[in-house]
Amino acid sequence: MRTHINEEVPSTPYPKHGVEIQGFHFEGHYKGKRIITINAEKFTIQKMKLGFFRFGMLNVANFKNADIDIYGESIKVPVSLIPNTSHRTTDGSNPRTQLSRGITFSDVFRKESLPLFSKKRISSILIEPVCFRLHDENSLIMMITATSATIRLKNRDFLFNGDVQVTAGLNVLQTDQLILIPENGILKTDHHFLLRTPKKRVKGDCLRTDIFLQK
Repeated sequence: MRTHINEEVPSTPYPKHGVEIQGFHFEGHYKGKRIITINAEKFTIQKMKLGFFRFGMLNVANFKNADIDIYGESIKVPVSLIPNTSHRTTDGSNPRTQLSRGITFSDVFRKESLPLFSKKRISSILIEPVCFRLHDENSLIMMITATSATIRLKNRDFLFNGDVQVTAGLNVLQTDQLILIPENGILKTDHHFLLRTPKKRVKGDCLRTDIFLQK
């Protein structure tokens, strides 16, 4: 594991009155591979406040105007587990023996990838606004822009809110709220959405699709 951070970022427990860093840059690695990079105009950590009280053990991390890039890993998955795939193959063989290339981003939530944001020290991570990008080994797969995003460590997902737009190739999705589950590359929303592709235009109030906006 190798992690690169600005020298100003504290490696010890956060000071009583919080942290503020201008021009924040972070790189998280796992098993020698880059997993996540974060570049933000400003990064702060403060004690959570409820009414007149501050909770000493609960820290809230906040990024202003941040770009987040996540790098995935190719995997082999059974064809039968891929959405919209027939349960029978053309040669009549069992589809569970057929493998297809997939990609996972599950390493992003390993403690080695995000050592600064331990669930024991951070209660929530808020980014506003955000430009979020997913990459495979060779290229950009998908980009999300939104008014804000929350990294939900316990849920192991990302929650995007406000003017959410997803671009994957020529496919574009627009909605007010969206959840990304990195482990299986799933996007889902129960809010009104508009999905535009070169072949169709779809509207609705509930959607579950892949990161390519194809299934």
